[in-house]
Amino acid sequence: MTGPLIRVAGDRFNWQVKAAILETMGLLLTKVSAALRPFVSQLQTTFVRALSDTTQEVRLRAASGLGKLIPLQPRVDSLITELVNGAKTCDPFIRETFLRALFAVLRAAGAGVSAPVRTTIQGVLVAYLSETEEDMRTAAAHCLGALSKSTPAADVRTLVTKQLLPSETAKIGAAQALTAILQDSAEALVQPPLEAVTAWIVQQTQQDDKMALAIAGLRSIAYTLMSTGETSDVLLPALALALGDKKPTDVRLVAAVALKNIAKANLKVVEAHLALVVPPLLAAAQEKKSLRLKLATERALLYSLGLNVDETVLQAFLAKSTAADPDTAKALQDYHRRVLSKLAQRNSTSEATAAADGSGDVSDDDQEMDRSFEKKLQL
Repeated sequence: MTGPLIRVAGDRFNWQVKAAILETMGLLLTKVSAALRPFVSQLQTTFVRALSDTTQEVRLRAASGLGKLIPLQPRVDSLITELVNGAKTCDPFIRETFLRALFAVLRAAGAGVSAPVRTTIQGVLVAYLSETEEDMRTAAAHCLGALSKSTPAADVRTLVTKQLLPSETAKIGAAQALTAILQDSAEALVQPPLEAVTAWIVQQTQQDDKMALAIAGLRSIAYTLMSTGETSDVLLPALALALGDKKPTDVRLVAAVALKNIAKANLKVVEAHLALVVPPLLAAAQEKKSLRLKLATERALLYSLGLNVDETVLQAFLAKSTAADPDTAKALQDYHRRVLSKLAQRNSTSEATAAADGSGDVSDDDQEMDRSFEKKLQL
């Protein structure tokens, strides 16, 4: 079956047929990869050639297929070099697809990338962070994140402190790259912590006139705290500040989702700063301007107060805040009675159902921090 598919893949079919052929190849690599080992070279050639197709759907199927091919291809340096060279010489409108393919390959290759190739492509990717096209910057940033997994921690720290943080011409791209690196290899930057990185992240969250920088900073805070599992007297207050009603709705939304993910990963990280995060979350949850913000802040409250487990944290917070902030305590009690208690019950039922049928944690289906790139690749 694979042989005939490879032979017809280069024929002059319309893009729908080409996309279907590439998708079928991807499914075969997922389901019966071992049987396709004799066809690795031909499949690689087919996928790389399809990256130059004029239709984006075909190109994305090819990029996804290359990522699935890597477990059968122990030597990836030549493929990576080919993709980087292709990105340099191809038409600008398909360059992003070559970077998407590079991301898929780097993520699957892991430690299989040699040091000389890492050094070479790192310089190319850093240069792409200055691109004016957002998709190009995002693709390059994700590639740097995937590459950091196979890069020694000392080299990752050098990249961040010497090239990303000082950048004046590629601030947004540098911020996105730092977020991607923290997502994939946070341990390289947080053990031991780099104060310069922490200060830079906080500075980005305060960029009210550049929302992309603020959002990247908030996501970096989330990945940092989820990795360390330790609370922070610097990062948590910055996250709480981003929830304020003077901030853009999209910034507040990302801050709420970030806080939910942090609390879900380790409640102790948030628990020490409930007095800072609960008032703005509660205020946002009761606003009627944005349904997405309301839903996100309600879930952030649910996890920050540990209501997905029981009411122990909530009652302890109420006991402290009744004297220190009686208005917040009263409002929270009322909102818990009307909304949060019912949300906790529905959440518990949904998680029990998901555990029973093996479908995973359904609460992860709401607005998560940054998976759009992977979803577009259909990985």
